Amino acid sequence: MLNRVTFIIAALSLSLLAGGCDWLGDRTPEQDGFIRFGAGSLLLQDATSPATKSGTFKDAFDQASDEVGAAAADHFFVWGRKIVSGVPSSVFTGDKVTLKNLGSDAADPLDDIWTYTNTRFWDTGANYYDFMAFSGPPASAVTCNPASGGSMTATVDYDPTVEQYDILAAFCQRAKGNAAAISTAAVHMPFQHVLSAVSVTIYNDTPNSISTPDITLNAYTFRNIVTTSTGTFSQNGNALADLSTTTWSSQAHNGLSTGVLGDSSGPHVITPSSHYPTTEIWDLMIPQELEPFGNYTPQLYLDYEYTHVNPYTSQDEVVHSPFGINLEGIQFKNSDNFITRWEPGKKYNYEIHIRLGGGVNVTVNVTDWEEVIAETPGVTITQ
Repeated sequence: MLNRVTFIIAALSLSLLAGGCDWLGDRTPEQDGFIRFGAGSLLLQDATSPATKSGTFKDAFDQASDEVGAAAADHFFVWGRKIVSGVPSSVFTGDKVTLKNLGSDAADPLDDIWTYTNTRFWDTGANYYDFMAFSGPPASAVTCNPASGGSMTATVDYDPTVEQYDILAAFCQRAKGNAAAISTAAVHMPFQHVLSAVSVTIYNDTPNSISTPDITLNAYTFRNIVTTSTGTFSQNGNALADLSTTTWSSQAHNGLSTGVLGDSSGPHVITPSSHYPTTEIWDLMIPQELEPFGNYTPQLYLDYEYTHVNPYTSQDEVVHSPFGINLEGIQFKNSDNFITRWEPGKKYNYEIHIRLGGGVNVTVNVTDWEEVIAETPGVTITQ
């Protein structure tokens, strides 16, 4: 499914070799010592980005203000601090960093130009700098105090029933190095997806014949799942700490409410040997456990009907019996293992196969949302 290889510029050259996040061969050095950023976040995606409730997955930072205007340009928000003699102080507090232009090579994110207001300069007397950035959510959804002690930490509130957006997070630590390196190399932020993407495809597997009825899909929705939560993101050394379902806390469930997560836009007619939707549509979900929690049992609720001829009365009858499928009881595709959680950075496509007279079979096709390929001299890393 993931068939187009592109790159997150994780800029691991100095990260692996000297504890920083710079790319050794920076092609556009600046000599005046101001802090610059880069975000060559080209994520592995299909040839065309699949649709989500918020538009499409973010597969590239390629909308520059010089071409599309400042309002429509790609951007992220950055928080940063410097540590001098063990004492942290804020340098960036949610500043907006905007893609100005794609440089001389539009296909190469290394020479992209990113800008922000109120230029800040490197303090060569600092022991090191920490930077955390988010793309997708508004800055108001993020809480971060760069000057706080300990590991740098930020929280992000998210409710997919109110608004859905693809949340990308990144962390980078810039070691002191030497004055020349600090003043010439951009800070490349290695973004990664932090949500789970979930879609459903309904197949009518009934063999096609003159008497075979169509299936009418009224809706499929997700019930009793977590829809309000706060994600906590922190550094682990010079990288973002590993993400898991426990990254998201203060959770609240949506109960039996319908029509928000999933698709209630029906009726949709699914003819024999066809499926709906023809192109995957994704909900961007909070990573979470799918086992029952208190009074909540997470379910995929399916509402479909079909018309058939009653053999006793020879009259058309509508068969309509919506039902819920416990999410913890659904298996991975081609596996005996059950899927008991939605993990960060993964895509889950629930395939529902309906064969009239033969029941309903549901499996889940799981793929990594992104594959990070970072290049260092003589080394290729696939994560």
